Amino acid sequence: MTKEQLSRLTIVPLDITDPDSIIPAIGNASRIVCAVGAAESEFTDLTAPRRIDAEGTINLIEAAAASGSVRIDHFILVTSLGTGKWGWPAGVLNLFGGVLIFKRRAEEALERSGLRYTIVRPGGMERPTDEYKMTHNVRLAPRDTLFGGQVSRLQVAELVSSAIANPEKSGNKCLEVVAETTAPAQSYEALLAGAEQEEDQEERVERYVARREMMLELEQAEMELERAEEELERSREQLAAAAEVAAEARAAEAEVRREQLTVLKEAERVEGQLERLREGAEQSRREADAARAVLGEAQKAQRESRVLSMQEIKGIREAVLFPPPPPTIYDDDDSSRGNDVMGTIGTLFKTVSGGKNKQKVAARVEVQKEEEEEEGKEKELVGASLSDLLSKSNSALSSFFQK
Repeated sequence: MTKEQLSRLTIVPLDITDPDSIIPAIGNASRIVCAVGAAESEFTDLTAPRRIDAEGTINLIEAAAASGSVRIDHFILVTSLGTGKWGWPAGVLNLFGGVLIFKRRAEEALERSGLRYTIVRPGGMERPTDEYKMTHNVRLAPRDTLFGGQVSRLQVAELVSSAIANPEKSGNKCLEVVAETTAPAQSYEALLAGAEQEEDQEERVERYVARREMMLELEQAEMELERAEEELERSREQLAAAAEVAAEARAAEAEVRREQLTVLKEAERVEGQLERLREGAEQSRREADAARAVLGEAQKAQRESRVLSMQEIKGIREAVLFPPPPPTIYDDDDSSRGNDVMGTIGTLFKTVSGGKNKQKVAARVEVQKEEEEEEGKEKELVGASLSDLLSKSNSALSSFFQK
């Protein structure tokens, strides 16, 4: 390079493994030449081809495609023979960490980017010196057709320089480059013009735009899907919470039902006790009525100067305690049955009025004593029963309302 050319050269450091450092380094450039690769001196670092030839180069391509208002017009990528298809001897390079595989990934990223591209795949450049071109002329071949051959670094640099100067002739082409003694001498411009163009740039741009729009739509769809999944997750959480509340409510309802059932059973038991107490009270009332009946008959017998016998007292009590069924209603012409009933009542009163005067005093004392005992038992039974019933009822109702 001349001094004047060197004066216009600006060296900008960057790290292609750091995407944030690339766009500032690109600046206002309109064309990019990428000739990076894993250092041969570090062949023991098997991760270098992945980090540099693939990931680092792809970072540079993506930054160029998204470089803002200044769009890169032309991107030239230097790779190697054997990158697109395995062949001998170029394929041996894959022993060095799969370097050709990772170089191909970078080529594919460039082909997808929508940028005008030129892919240069040189043969071996280790041995040829700058004088190599004095005896060997450059030959270009389509992709995946050469797998061996040599070319000097100077020849590759001159080809790249011509590609930069002639984007219309070099754009969207993959050039496999070797130098041979039998190849005809041609200018680089003529060689580029003779190489087959793989794609029309306008069509590539249209596909790229369509692909970008599709990617944006896909990103939007993914964001909407993520929001929908978040909303679904919230709905699931709300549903789980509602189900938990419903389960608690069902459990509470079941507990209330069990408590109600217990209270109802207790109420039935208390009601049964009340019914038995009513029956007992009714029985006590009948006993009291029987005692009063016996007393009344005893007083009547006393006025008649006689004493009721035990048989008479028994008859009076049974008549009160075990009254006969309601009388049957007879027709007017059935007078014989009415006479029978009246005869039975007459016999009863005749029996009551019979007896001897000497039993009068003893019967009265016995009747009074029995009446007092019956009244005392009746009061004691009714009082105790009612007290116990009220206590249990109050306890059951209090427990029910508290729960």
